Amino acid sequence: MATSISKPDQAITQLNEKLAALIKRGEAIRVTDQASDVLAKQFKVEVKSYEKAVELYADGDIQDAKERLSKLQTAKKMLLAPAFEILNTVELSRKEWEETERQRAEAEERRLNEERRKRVEAEAEKQRQAEMARIAEEKKARDKEIADAVKAGEVKKREADRLRKEAEERAAEEREQAAKEAKEAAANVPQYRVKPAIEHVPGTKSQRNYKFKIVRPSIIPRAYLMPDEVAIGRMVRDKKDKILAETECPGIEVWSE
Repeated sequence: MATSISKPDQAITQLNEKLAALIKRGEAIRVTDQASDVLAKQFKVEVKSYEKAVELYADGDIQDAKERLSKLQTAKKMLLAPAFEILNTVELSRKEWEETERQRAEAEERRLNEERRKRVEAEAEKQRQAEMARIAEEKKARDKEIADAVKAGEVKKREADRLRKEAEERAAEEREQAAKEAKEAAANVPQYRVKPAIEHVPGTKSQRNYKFKIVRPSIIPRAYLMPDEVAIGRMVRDKKDKILAETECPGIEVWSE
């Protein structure tokens, strides 16, 4: 279907007529042999010619619009530039203070958590030592019971050895459990959270922008690497051969159109 431009004059009428003729001719072309291939190429030349005619018709008005747009954009920049310049100065000062405040809050948070960790570890160690002393006392008492039983002839030496071994194994298990509980207590210390004194104002954002730079490319994990599609494309165009290109760069599929 022909597309008309809303400008009722002779030039637009002629362009619409050319467009209708082009569309009709294009719809009739089906490339099936050498002759129709030539027709398709000639049709492309005709469309290019039509494109130039449209550009000749429209480019003058487009240029006028561009010039007006350029003037408006220049005026806009002149009106906004001074405000943005002073805003950038204020924003820099604000961001510097907010970063300092965040670092202060983080340092305070680390200090409080370190103090709490030390307190918890000290208490856990104190409890462990007390438990160790209790275990040692019970083991000592049990050893004495066994020794007294042997001395009284109530228990034979072999049975006494077995009882002592059981007592030692039980004491070892209790010591291990005491050490495990102390370790768990130290590992599960509740954490303080210290928020920076930064107020939210609607219409603004106070956030950190984390950035990075690559310092050792050779050790970056594969998951964070990106294929160089520009280099691959250049190689494919240079090879001009599907098999050669796919051999040169495994993992790609090459085709022509």
